[in-house]
Amino acid sequence: MRRAVYRSGSVKYIWEIPVLKDSIMTKKAFTLIELLVVIAIIALLMGILMPALRAARKQAWGVTCQSNLRQIGMAAECFATDNDRKVPRGGGFPDSTSPEKLGSHLTVRWYLGFMEYLAETAQADGDFRNVKMYRCAAFPDKEQAIGYVINSWGTAKNPDEDVMYMTSLDTVRDRAGRVYMGDSEDGDGRAIITNSNGQNFGNYDVFRESQLADAMSRSGRRVAQNRHKIGYNALFWDWHAGHVLVIERNDQNIERYRWKVYERR
Repeated sequence: MRRAVYRSGSVKYIWEIPVLKDSIMTKKAFTLIELLVVIAIIALLMGILMPALRAARKQAWGVTCQSNLRQIGMAAECFATDNDRKVPRGGGFPDSTSPEKLGSHLTVRWYLGFMEYLAETAQADGDFRNVKMYRCAAFPDKEQAIGYVINSWGTAKNPDEDVMYMTSLDTVRDRAGRVYMGDSEDGDGRAIITNSNGQNFGNYDVFRESQLADAMSRSGRRVAQNRHKIGYNALFWDWHAGHVLVIERNDQNIERYRWKVYERR
């Protein structure tokens, strides 16, 4: 306590004023060691949290991808309803949004034919990069507008055929076990398609074993091998979407992942 004295004539006034201790009034700075400890704790927490955050982001990408595929499946069913139960495969003509004659068959690029059945639309110049349902968020190149490849494998009568025309749903056996569309592989040799005039759209169909996800050579592979976990997401012929696990290639796996259409007898 500190005393203050005031006199007025013969009267003396005394006040006692409390004084804070120096340790409270004086700011104490962090020492270098304390700062280093704080930085080390923050770095440790970041090291623990970042892998978990990355895993959560990849999981979210996978969920969104399957949602996109289900939306495409709904569009495919609507398309089939309007086109005698037929859906697009490979082939198709640039800028043609409705089926056109290809010899004795009809053909249309799937991403053009399905547009009218989706809630999203391409830009006026045919740029598809704003159509989120056609893009997988996990695809490395963010300019890619078409993130999926379509099954154009031949029928049992002609298994080596690259099917460029529409196919009837009624000719497909085991629709729940056969892939209609899946994640596209990235890397050298894989074209980046941004609009309806995609010059290398022919590289976005699958019709032979060397293009499957379990192919040893990446140069010819068209189906993503490790897009989501160890495998890729796929849309099946019954329009459900799911994850396809890709493991070491053998005869059983080739048959399991083979994208093949079987004609009903």
